[in-house]
Amino acid sequence: MTEQTRCLVMLFETKCVKARVVAGCLLLGGMTAILVTMGAGGCIMGRDHAIHQTIQAGDIEALNRELARHPDSVNEPGKFGVTPLMMAAGKHDVEAVRVLLQHGADVNQRDTKALYTALEGVEGSLQVCNDFPQYLKVQEEFMRRGHVKEEDIQRQLAKIAAAHSPEAREQWMAVRVLLVEAGNRASTRPVLPMK
Repeated sequence: MTEQTRCLVMLFETKCVKARVVAGCLLLGGMTAILVTMGAGGCIMGRDHAIHQTIQAGDIEALNRELARHPDSVNEPGKFGVTPLMMAAGKHDVEAVRVLLQHGADVNQRDTKALYTALEGVEGSLQVCNDFPQYLKVQEEFMRRGHVKEEDIQRQLAKIAAAHSPEAREQWMAVRVLLVEAGNRASTRPVLPMK
């Protein structure tokens, strides 16, 4: 196990929820980390904002209606500080990202917890696509130490594998292009290679 992996495992072993979320974010990268480490099957709707619900449901017509009724909700963060744009980008929903950008979503807004922009989340998820075998090794270590139940890992891995398939990677790239074209500044966060 590398020194970086040992540090991440130590962070994850603490009783501090924030430290565990940070470890998850470092392990998974970006929005995928928030979707998985916050649990609830990828649902990050905090206060049940209608806009977050429509994005979670993948209903583009409902999203357009919600934005017509409540245009100010386009940048409204949910319970975990994730904006609608971050949520749509995290789901690699190209059409929802396009609609939100057309309605003036702030591409440079950071979430209030991990301080990521939508682009940084997407870049982290693309990194997971490349580092997926190493992520599996880290999960095996968590399971070996008894921190994560095998059935929980299997559920998470199935979600993560689907989110990082070759088809999903194409969608992540399309979302990344939209965000950059809309003016999202390049990431200033260091990339943590998992070796």
